[in-house]
Amino acid sequence: PQEVKFRTIKKTNKALSEKVFSDPEGAAVELLKQAGFQDEAELVSLPGPPDGRMHAVWELLARSARDAKLAKVLEEEKKRPEARTYGGDENGRTAVGRKPTRGGGG
Repeated sequence: PQEVKFRTIKKTNKALSEKVFSDPEGAAVELLKQAGFQDEAELVSLPGPPDGRMHAVWELLARSARDAKLAKVLEEEKKRPEARTYGGDENGRTAVGRKPTRGGGG
């Protein structure tokens, strides 16, 4: 954002203070600082135009959320019962309808 008002977050904003800045030990402010913001008394502001760090932080968060979701799905997969097989070899293949080989050879 080119306008300063869009690069400034008020810590005193009621919704933000309840949902974002109420985290333990100021983790949200630390995350914003990693993205290039500066921590001030009542504001967190981005001093200039974004330099790519915000996108990198967003990618990191998105990857973390995706990994957590994938881990949950894999854990649920482990709990499912194994698929049943009805005959065949160790790979589940059967020779139904196939003519027997002659002479017992393979």
